Amino acid sequence: MRVPEKYRDSVAEKGFLNWHQIGASGSGETDISRRIKGESLFSLYSIEDYKRTDPSFRPKYGFLNARPGQVLKPVPVDEIGWYGEDNFIFKLDRVRDRTTFTVGDSLAEAIVVPYPYPPRDWNHLFIPFTPKENRTLMVPSLVPDGPGVFKPLRMGYGTEEALKDYKFWHDIRWFDFVTRYIELQYWGPLDLDDVEILEFHGTPPSGAFLSELKRRGIAIRDARGGG
Repeated sequence: MRVPEKYRDSVAEKGFLNWHQIGASGSGETDISRRIKGESLFSLYSIEDYKRTDPSFRPKYGFLNARPGQVLKPVPVDEIGWYGEDNFIFKLDRVRDRTTFTVGDSLAEAIVVPYPYPPRDWNHLFIPFTPKENRTLMVPSLVPDGPGVFKPLRMGYGTEEALKDYKFWHDIRWFDFVTRYIELQYWGPLDLDDVEILEFHGTPPSGAFLSELKRRGIAIRDARGGG
């Protein structure tokens, strides 16, 4: 999960909060009604029922990335850096069973279709990360680029012609805004106890925040310069 470093003290004190809790979005989305509509559709709630859920229950957003040395190439830093300078990597054993995913940006997918609409494809739903068989749904979106190597999933704009070498869900013909990454949605409370590694791309952690990282045994990586 990418988070602006200005929220470090808040993360240490309150944990990770979603749009509904803080009234802001790292993606620039400012219309809460559209986010509520999108999240309700993708979780099969009616809008009325979803509005009655506890805001802390609603998802926080991140993305799936490759560990160093794996077959998949990591998502390029310069393409997701606008979400924030700090990259928090969570402990799989603590978040796996309360994480869902979509191929691409779920909100972007939802808002291009008039409301309401029934799901027309598996990628119009938040898919549970477990069981592991669910994750095979990601595979067609990873395109081979030579033996044993895959192109990275990348964000960006493009036309069908420009993206012909990529495989996406069937709506590619009319959906010309494509976010090429696996979006993750984390449900329920999430805090520093769930974090395995902090990668900082801006200012090194310091002060009380650094003390909290050390106290919890969270590894710290200097990722400035893309490292």
